Amino acid sequence: MSSAPRLSLVKLKGFPSEFHPSGKIATVAFIESSNEVIELLEKFGKLFSPVVMDMRGNVESLLEYYKKDITNREFLEDMILTDAEKLSHPWLLWLKRALELIERFFWYVINNDDIIKEKSDSLKPMINQAYNEVLKPYHGWFLQNTFKLLYQWMPSRSTLLGSDLYFEDNIKHLKILMPRMRLHLDKINDLYLKHNLNDDRKV
Repeated sequence: MSSAPRLSLVKLKGFPSEFHPSGKIATVAFIESSNEVIELLEKFGKLFSPVVMDMRGNVESLLEYYKKDITNREFLEDMILTDAEKLSHPWLLWLKRALELIERFFWYVINNDDIIKEKSDSLKPMINQAYNEVLKPYHGWFLQNTFKLLYQWMPSRSTLLGSDLYFEDNIKHLKILMPRMRLHLDKINDLYLKHNLNDDRKV
């Protein structure tokens, strides 16, 4: 009999399936969805706690900033563009990047034949590829080596996502949830690119 995995995505609300009627990203909905992702990441294991703490700190900064002017910061786009000339909110940029890391990781999981068909038990190649694409370009030597440590302790596929029906249910829901998450990340990326708000410096 299969044991329950660390992740159960069946009840996960996820990012909204569509944007607000205005066509914009509602700040509160984005914060709530980000918190769900953080809760998922917590279940990767204690060694991932620095990433969890960093993401949680970024979400808290975003929430605090939103509460200072709820009327004019109802939508993420308005918040970014209104403050574009003084945009020194690294917490928003790094939160987006961390969310992209998780989205890329799960994208590789659900599009990998070894995982889906052969049910290989190693998720290390997927998290490594996601990291190389999303975060490594912005990390200096210290953080790159920190990730190498986390990489070694990546939970197995059966531990994280389960096997048999558990695994199939998780994959089914990932295929629903990840495109919605990608939709929001692409919209933010387009905004940052259009208004030249990216910061490519390494930390």
